[in-house]
Amino acid sequence: MTSASGETQYCNQRWYDYTGLTPTESLGWGWQNVLHPDDRDATTTAWQMAFAAGRSIETQYRLRRADGAYRWFIARAMPHHNADGSIAAWIGSCTDIHDQKQIEQERLRLTDELQAKQNLLEAVLQQMPAALIVVEAPSGGIILTNEQIKQILRGATPTSSSIDEYDQYPCYYPNGEPYPLIETPVARSIRTGEIIRDEEMLVRCGDGTTRRVISSSSPIRDADGQIVAAVGTFYDITDRQQMEAALRESEALFQQLADHIDDAFWMVDLDYRLIYTSAAYERIWGRSCPDANSFVYDSWLQTLHPDDQARINAFYAENNLDRYEIDYRIVRPNGTIRWIRDRGFPISNEAGQVYRIAGVAEDITDRKQTESALDSALKKLNFHFENTPLAVIELDRDLQVMRWSKTAERVFGWSAAEVVGRDLSEFRFVYEPDAEIVQRVLDRILIDREIQTVAQNRNYTKTGAILTCEWHSSALLDDDGTLFRFCLWYSTSPIAKTPNAIANSCCSANKKPAKKLNAPIASKTNFSRFSHTNCDRPSIRSWAGLACCKLANLIRPDSIAPSKSLSATPNCKRN
Repeated sequence: MTSASGETQYCNQRWYDYTGLTPTESLGWGWQNVLHPDDRDATTTAWQMAFAAGRSIETQYRLRRADGAYRWFIARAMPHHNADGSIAAWIGSCTDIHDQKQIEQERLRLTDELQAKQNLLEAVLQQMPAALIVVEAPSGGIILTNEQIKQILRGATPTSSSIDEYDQYPCYYPNGEPYPLIETPVARSIRTGEIIRDEEMLVRCGDGTTRRVISSSSPIRDADGQIVAAVGTFYDITDRQQMEAALRESEALFQQLADHIDDAFWMVDLDYRLIYTSAAYERIWGRSCPDANSFVYDSWLQTLHPDDQARINAFYAENNLDRYEIDYRIVRPNGTIRWIRDRGFPISNEAGQVYRIAGVAEDITDRKQTESALDSALKKLNFHFENTPLAVIELDRDLQVMRWSKTAERVFGWSAAEVVGRDLSEFRFVYEPDAEIVQRVLDRILIDREIQTVAQNRNYTKTGAILTCEWHSSALLDDDGTLFRFCLWYSTSPIAKTPNAIANSCCSANKKPAKKLNAPIASKTNFSRFSHTNCDRPSIRSWAGLACCKLANLIRPDSIAPSKSLSATPNCKRN
């Protein structure tokens, strides 16, 4: 009991027995010393509000027992009034509810735990990749589905209330025969307790398409073993099967390609364990293909020519998973040697990390032998070119000097370094009065399509001296018969000829039938018309046409008398 202001005036013996406080310690506001610290502020506030309002109060808090343990109590107090209606005192009680409180807290905990599990189960059901359906027994009515079943069926959620309504989405065997309604997986689990694993079936969906699914089902039994429900799952494997079919086709095409190309295709992991090698390996190496998943680097290295092993081993040790191309020799079991060009490249996974290395090994023995023969022939040709007593000049399509032999250096005075890469028009070389002779030689090549000509004309040396030269010209053709080089062999004439004799020499030389060029070339008879500004037909842009244009620029107009027009051509019969 308390005073009107809430100060404790009386406590019964049970209070003292429980709290261990003395009357002096309990009276006034001393009783609050046994309140749990976490409950003290809320309890004090509740009492103050009740006193101020003059109304009854009920609250819960923990009180410390004499042994120090805290227990939950429910406290109730009501005001006692005087005759005039004023509050005379407060009478209250504290009831131990600790056991009930624990039960309630445990119930709340279990409720929260159950709710959490239900939320988790719901999340799992809705997020699982398979469609799920739960039906009750014995009717087969649907009581639970997840969102995925709508996605698979391409329509509304099935709402069958019995097995007889399972035809909402008709099912078929893989061969196309309809499923009897009572033979669907969940129906069998309800009727017979059968557990079905991964049964393939076709389902007619809401959009009219047919999807291929894998279905599983199992009965749910109660404590007495009675079937009360069944749960079924469905996985849509339509896309997967299509992808698997495409993959099988791709693998078959790859296998056909790999087995029929001349090059050996190979693939290893980063530890050089073999993943794949094509059949061409046996033909090129003369050895059986290594076993898959075997470590092949050391055995492969031993097939290399002894002189190449150290070089190749060092190369692979330094290669940091980059693309590469390298040549080496192998030694077959019968002792023959073959040249191999190996191209390798890294393969990355979806994360961009290199996890495999693949490559193509090509047998280039024949090419190497051809290159060696060509190299030998080129060395011989260069030897003869540099050591022939004739002055040899090689021009490209644009009449730029490509080669200038040592004899040409000695005869004409210009060094190769001075003229190679330069146009003939960049230095004074053709003697101006003999321009028409040069024109007629070009006509024999361009119009009469001769690939070999012999003529005489005069040329300048570097010092300005004039030499009478006999030129043996050869047109060099590419594989298509197109003119792309012009070689001149020069020998000085032992007897100087008059200009008319030199002019007539080009008409009398080389009476043999002309060798034909593949591509026809337009006729240009006036030498001065072979300037670039007048080459308006595409065919003139061949080498020969350019040659005419370039040689026209060799003539210095200011050095030719006006009365001697270059267009005046001596009477000479064309070959």
